[in-house]
Amino acid sequence: MEVRMRSGMVEKQGSVVAYLKSNIRSWHGPSSDAAQKLKAARSRGLIGCLPLPQDVKHKLHVDCPLPPPPRLYITMVKMAQYHSVGLFGGAITASLPSTYADVRSATNSTMKETHLTHDSEIRQVPDNQEVYLDTNGFASIVVDILERVEKPDTEALQYHLHDIVEEDAGETKVWSTAEAHLAKLPQGTPSYTLFATSPPSEKQKGRQNEPDFVGILLTIIRLEQQKTDILVVINVPHIAGQYDPAEVDPEKGKHGPLLEAAIDRRTKMIETLEIKDWELFVQG
Repeated sequence: MEVRMRSGMVEKQGSVVAYLKSNIRSWHGPSSDAAQKLKAARSRGLIGCLPLPQDVKHKLHVDCPLPPPPRLYITMVKMAQYHSVGLFGGAITASLPSTYADVRSATNSTMKETHLTHDSEIRQVPDNQEVYLDTNGFASIVVDILERVEKPDTEALQYHLHDIVEEDAGETKVWSTAEAHLAKLPQGTPSYTLFATSPPSEKQKGRQNEPDFVGILLTIIRLEQQKTDILVVINVPHIAGQYDPAEVDPEKGKHGPLLEAAIDRRTKMIETLEIKDWELFVQG
């Protein structure tokens, strides 16, 4: 059975032909209403041109040569299964997708098997940071505990973003900012989130899986009494062939499947983030 994809829709030739044959008695040549609707739909690109059997072509008086096959983009985004993860020795807990692996325990063989190229993140992780890698893709989640920046909340958010993207700050675009919902932290704890895109870093350029751009979902949680900023960063590289560029246009609010999945994961993680041991932030 031939399968064609157009505008995200799958058309199965067999089922279309069966439908035409079952309704052929009501189709009386090219002037019939049904035939005209078929031609109009084809001209508008709503359905593809399918190779029809000779008996159907003869009765409908339509002949549509096959167009060149469209380029297909296969984006594998599965429904995430979550589990509670202990961060920083269990002092903080949050729900993460079960497909994300702690970089400290993930071996190089695991990375090769899952086609990951997080070379910049397969390194010694400092004690104030946790890094989790998507074993089914290229995304990553980074949690940082940092000294509080003495700036207003939204300015602190921008400050930390610039620190993350470093030399690419001038080319990084922030598309949206919003307050974040913290269900398991003290009421009134300031928290903000933003969505930005950044070009590939110098370390990523020239590699086999160099991304076209990286989507950044940054959340800041501000603990004033503890003089601490907690950052949750989800990095979503967009690599050619792994996504459909037509589905991603941040200026128009189009995120595409990869970013939509990351947004869901951010929401789940922030809503479930809980501090179990506040002594984690005691100043030495």
